[in-house]
Amino acid sequence: MPKYQVDVKMLAEQIITVIIEAPDEQTAELAAQLEALQRIGDSIELADTSSFNSRPEIVLLNPSGDPELTVTEPPTQYAAIVDHVVGATSVSEGDVVDLVRITGLNIEVLTIAGQKLTYDQDQFFNFYVAIAGAGTVGGKLTEEACEELLNPPFGFTTEELPEVLVGQDYNQTLQVSDNGAPPFLFQVISGSLPPGLALADPTFGIISGTATTDGLYTFTMKVTDSQTATDEKVYEILVPIPPVIISTANTAGAVGTPYVYDADGRVEASGSSPITFSLVSGPAAMTVDSSSGLVDWIPSSPGIFPVSIKATNRAGDNTQNFNITVT
Repeated sequence: MPKYQVDVKMLAEQIITVIIEAPDEQTAELAAQLEALQRIGDSIELADTSSFNSRPEIVLLNPSGDPELTVTEPPTQYAAIVDHVVGATSVSEGDVVDLVRITGLNIEVLTIAGQKLTYDQDQFFNFYVAIAGAGTVGGKLTEEACEELLNPPFGFTTEELPEVLVGQDYNQTLQVSDNGAPPFLFQVISGSLPPGLALADPTFGIISGTATTDGLYTFTMKVTDSQTATDEKVYEILVPIPPVIISTANTAGAVGTPYVYDADGRVEASGSSPITFSLVSGPAAMTVDSSSGLVDWIPSSPGIFPVSIKATNRAGDNTQNFNITVT
């Protein structure tokens, strides 16, 4: 006789877990509700459904005794077929939906990382979600989704590659899923690695070297295992670009009038973000905002005033020197 695990939610959100043998799910549900009432000494009649806040979660225990699968890093969202709705108005029975987390009466589409699914005797994963104060939604994942969970495709698991500065040594190993059959063959099939870097070990997917030229480099990697399973993924490696001040400073000012550095009053620079700005030297009371590059100064006397402004990022810096003539 099949063995079920039933979580019965009572009043005040109390949950009673019952492990019970029964010929079918409906019998298990009724028997578990009765046992839950008996455990807490509740005198409410079983027929009084107000004693239960929602339909119990019923799990058919598999032969190993483990009733659930926790999916921690799914690659995609999974489609599911709703087969029961109690108290919810956002979905209907028979709807095909992405696996959902339900907040109030609203359906929020999410991936299933960290959620628990049950695996039944029909080879399907079931989901069951309680809606706070409203009821439940449950159903089965589609056959395609179940297949993907049981037999995930072979492929890259490295999502992105870190940046590297010019002159800095680089060593990164591309990771693949553990369902591949080694040895592997890694290849760059389009694009190019940053100058100075190379696929140093095509068997283990090691990219190493010393970067020589800044820029953003995009390339496509392919991996093939010994059973000819393959995957391709596009990667980027950023070699941060040093800043270059591209704005032109106004070299004229007037006593008592706010100085305007250029049309919008800000120092601008090209290069990899974030870029910060600083006043290296200049007249008293002049300031340069470190984030926006806004130059603020009201000349108080005539004269010629040397100014030096610097732009800095993690790849280097650039300085602009000029004189302001105040009349």
